[in-house]
Amino acid sequence: VVGLSVHTVGGVLAPGTALMDVVPKNEPLRIDVQIPTTLIDKVRIGSPVDITFPAFNQRTTPQIPGDFVQVAADATTDPQGRVPPFYRGQVIVTTDGMKKLKSYEIKAGMPAEVFIRTGERTMLNYLFKPFLDRMKTALTEE
Repeated sequence: VVGLSVHTVGGVLAPGTALMDVVPKNEPLRIDVQIPTTLIDKVRIGSPVDITFPAFNQRTTPQIPGDFVQVAADATTDPQGRVPPFYRGQVIVTTDGMKKLKSYEIKAGMPAEVFIRTGERTMLNYLFKPFLDRMKTALTEE
């Protein structure tokens, strides 16, 4: 049980008020992710992901494999403008990942870092891409 909204004994609720959220125990772990709008074209459903949990010791905690399973149709914006627009997505931990997590106590609401694998690049790509990007606009007028 997470997100308990009533903490008083004998309290009265309005009809339709959510009391709590129930997290299933035997279901695969699902992680909500925020994808920057500038990277949404690189993300595909089914893409493999690597998950780390910053709450645990990074030297001893393994990277957990997962799959990217869902992305929102439209970007989410913060009404106050504190957070840049992003797409909501969901990642599911694979069965191998769940086996690796057996010795760790994962709780709802824990932060996770998700690295979505979108492709491979060589070292030369990393070195020359900034130069090639600038050359496209170098000799153009306003």
